[in-house]
Amino acid sequence: KYREFSINSILPIAYQGNNLFCSNWDVNQMEALDYNAIYESFYKMKYGKRFDGSRHPNGIPKKEFEELIMTYLPVEENQLQKWAVYDKETQTYAWTRLGCFNYSLNEFWESMPEVTDMSENEDGTITVTIDAVCERIGTDCYMTHKLTVKLAENGFYQYLGNEIMGDGLERMPHYIYRSTNE
Repeated sequence: KYREFSINSILPIAYQGNNLFCSNWDVNQMEALDYNAIYESFYKMKYGKRFDGSRHPNGIPKKEFEELIMTYLPVEENQLQKWAVYDKETQTYAWTRLGCFNYSLNEFWESMPEVTDMSENEDGTITVTIDAVCERIGTDCYMTHKLTVKLAENGFYQYLGNEIMGDGLERMPHYIYRSTNE
């Protein structure tokens, strides 16, 4: 059960190139998520293939971007337009390939998520405890975080919040957003 959840819902996202699992957030505080970066992970989860950025050299069309993000996160169109990098004139969302200027290589980003516990909550949501295993520095727990999800009507898990436990946030490398409004 742990392995299946990890393979289908955690590993495709992991820690590299997005901040979904390396920041504290919940349904009431989602503005700091890097929606433009997480798009490609959600794309691969939904369609089973890598996102081809060359199909959208001038940005991802509004409808396509919003529908995919809202499949996995409980956000609304107006929130995405405010919090993500969105061009109102062209009705597109920015997408930037992960590279030298928007990524700093360090041991944490190479960590592998390992589900260590799952529990069903009274409201029907599931809380999953995950250890970031970092072989590069020889630790089976660089940090621990608790992820809350619910199974949506469409059969996909919707991510509802992430909480980094203990001093994990203090040891977390600085996150660099892939696309910016500047």
